[in-house]
Parts: sequence; structure tokens; C-alpha cells
Amino acid sequence: MDLKDLQAIFPNRTSLRVAEFCTAGGFGTTFFYWLLKEKKIRVQRIGRVTLIPMTEVAIFFESPATSTTVHDAKKAR
Repeated sequence: MDLKDLQAIFPNRTSLRVAEFCTAGGFGTTFFYWLLKEKKIRVQRIGRVTLIPMTEVAIFFESPATSTTVHDAKKAR
């Protein structure tokens, strides 16, 4: 999935909320917060809202390390 695919799914968006990011990736919020803790993804906070910039989303999904990241998260349990 690249930036064009994401913009087709989420038109006119510059960032995603946590739930939208998790839905796009097919994983849960626990995994998302593990990514955040391990500094594998950067976010922006606006008040109580956590936003993931589309550029950061694209980098995450284009990265070949994404499958390794999932494996690392399972080992950490």
C-alpha cells in the first residue's frame, strides 16, 4: 500500500486517527501503541486526539520491515 492507495481510501485527508490507521493495517490498538512505544511510528497530538500523518502511514506500510515488526511484537508478549 502506498500513498496513492491511502489517498484513494481516505480522500482529502492529511492524517488518520488511531482507529482508522488500525483498520487500514488490519491490527488492533494494542499493537499500535506498541509501535508508538518502540518509536516505529511518529504521531501528532492535538489536545486529546492522536493523529498519524499520511506520510508516516505511507512510510510504515511501504517499509519491508512491517512484517518483521509484527513478528517482534508477538515475541514481546
